[in-house]
Formats: sequence, C-alpha cells, structure tokens
Amino acid sequence: MIGIENQYIFSFTIAHFKDFLNKGDLQKLIIEEKSGNIPPLIEIHFQTKIIELTEYLNEGNLFNINIGKTITESKLIEAVILKLSVSRVSTDYISVSIYGTISSMINYTSNQIQKAYKDMTALVVTSTILSKHATSIDSFVKADNSKQSSWIQTNQTDKEMVDTVLLRYYTKGSFLINSILADGSFIIRDLNSVTDKKHSWRFIYPDGHITSSKDINYNHDVTYLNNTGFSNKWAGVPKQRYQYDLIEDSYTLHSSYGVKPIFTSSNMNINSKYGNRYDPTQLFSDNVHDNYVKAIGNYKQSVSLFSSHSLKLSYSNLYKEVRPLELVMFLDTPTHYSNIPDYYSGNYLVSKVSSIYENSNFRQVIELTRESLNKLTGDFMPPT
Repeated sequence: MIGIENQYIFSFTIAHFKDFLNKGDLQKLIIEEKSGNIPPLIEIHFQTKIIELTEYLNEGNLFNINIGKTITESKLIEAVILKLSVSRVSTDYISVSIYGTISSMINYTSNQIQKAYKDMTALVVTSTILSKHATSIDSFVKADNSKQSSWIQTNQTDKEMVDTVLLRYYTKGSFLINSILADGSFIIRDLNSVTDKKHSWRFIYPDGHITSSKDINYNHDVTYLNNTGFSNKWAGVPKQRYQYDLIEDSYTLHSSYGVKPIFTSSNMNINSKYGNRYDPTQLFSDNVHDNYVKAIGNYKQSVSLFSSHSLKLSYSNLYKEVRPLELVMFLDTPTHYSNIPDYYSGNYLVSKVSSIYENSNFRQVIELTRESLNKLTGDFMPPT
C-alpha cells in the first residue's frame, strides 16, 4: 500500500502479484475522469524487481487499482492495458509504463452492433445501453418529456449510439449529459436539474475556515479559462438552422436560443454587431420525432455555453470522492478582502477530476465549468 491512512491510499494488483508496489517503486500515477461520454484514462509508471511480472504485461491484460482516503473506503478500479513499454534499467530492475482505461470500455467502444430500440425515449435508450456496461447508473433527470421514437443502431458501437441519442434528445429546457467513472459506474444528468440539489462540495480559499467534511481548501494556483473565445461566446453560440420536410416539401426555421443561464444571472444575449448565424440545412421525415433537427442545435449550444468559462484548481495530499457532473461551490475572495471584485465565486459543474501521484506527492486537480463570470460587460442585444 502507498499513501497515508485518512489522507490517501492506493495499491496495485497484476495477475497474482498483489500490492506489489512500494512508495519508492511508483514514479507516477494518473487517473482521469471527464464529463461527457469519455472513457477514463489511467497511466502508471513504476520500477520493480519482480522480473516475472513481464509475462503478464501484455495489451488486453487486466490489472486492479484500489484508491481512496482509507483502506476500508477505497474503491476498486478494474483496468485494462491498452499500451505499454518495458525497459530493463539494471540487472535487478525493470521500468514499466502502462496506459489504459477501465475494462468495461473494451466492449463499449469496439463492438459494432445492429439493434432496434422501438418506441423509447432518448433517456430510456441511453439507460438501456449503459446498463450493459455499468457497475451502476446514477441518473438524476426530473422528467423525461421527450417523444418516443424507434432508434436504429446500425453497425455502431454502444458508445457511438449513446453519442447519437444524446445529440438528438429534446425536452424543452433540458440538456442531457453523461460521465463514465473509473469504478465503472455511469452518471446521467439533466443539466437544468443539477441546481435543484445542494452543492456536493465547497472549495474554499487556501486560508479559509473549514466547517464540514465537504469543505476543501484549494492551493493558490487557480487558473481561469475562457474556452470559446469572444466571438463564439457572444455571436457564435446562438444559431439558426433550416429544416426541409421531405413529405411536405417545405422549410422550417429552428433557433437554438432556448438555452438559458443556470449557474449565473449574466445576460447571454449576443453582441449587437453580429446578426444571426446559420447551421447547415437538415432533412426531416416522418420516421423521426418532431424535434429531431432542433435537438442538435440545442445540444451544441448547451455544450458551448456551459463550457465557455472554466477554472482549474488543486489540493494536495488528500483524496476526496469528487465526481464529474457534481454541483460544487467555489469561493474565490477572502471575506476580509471585500474591496476585491468577485467575478468567479459561485456554483460550478465539475467537468474533470484528475488524481495524480508524482514525486512521492499526491494531489487532485479539479476542473470546473459554467456559462459566465458573475458579471459581463458588452454591447448586447436580445435575440430576434
């Protein structure tokens, strides 16, 4: 076992070699979980005297990681080797680098399937597919008011099918997104329902007062990012799209202005210098639901909008079970610095969690995202 009980611990098993790494053997560990339908990333670099381990270091072989705050609270990660390198560094030691993901992702991302899902909503189809691969599904969607349709999976992997279905999900005022965790569980969230729950964690300025086990003092190195650029943020996100009906021989204009701020009260109107922008025309027929074309515009706008402002923070020598798609509170300005403008404090969505062990030190790096600063300045006009 490597680590400090009640702070962080982890251990490794390959074949019958259990807990075979010591602190001096492990050079680097990265476990990365993201929002979106993205398999977790696992990266390990170590040295060992167990030369016999070499015969088990093959692409496709399994290995286990236990990670947590304590031994009893640790979670099991069942992983698979995707790529590796083995180097002999002396007569006694080999140096190993392993790159992998969780084992359930092999079938999820590689098996091409033909299947029909008849008279189902997008949420039901998504849950049905994920249940084949997940250790558990944590779903929080207030109401699934989307239309039932027949969904055809034609030589697509289950991952590709889930991507397609979520892109075409439409319930007014809703936006579905999922995440895959390293323990094999899946999360499904309606972004508009996230704020119905209290925040799961509170990230507090380094010198701030801790009042509960859900409070975390982050390090000073906080980075703020604008991910879409000025023109895309205020002019490129709202778009319109023509839909051509094959049966009626007619066009309908759809707008993606329906997405509204969730985490802040900022004005999301476009810059007054820019007019409407258009996506390519799409065909429509009677074998898809009524909002099949409109859904893709709303999905793209939601992804752009709610990832437009993000921040990255870290904390050291402490493992916390922070998960993607959780609602968290970020407190930026110390209370005794009341003269500093507070642009960043407030609710955020967790978009990425990285657990990193390097140079005998452990840290977790958390990326948060939302649609805006607390205050935006610009020449706005309402959408037309």
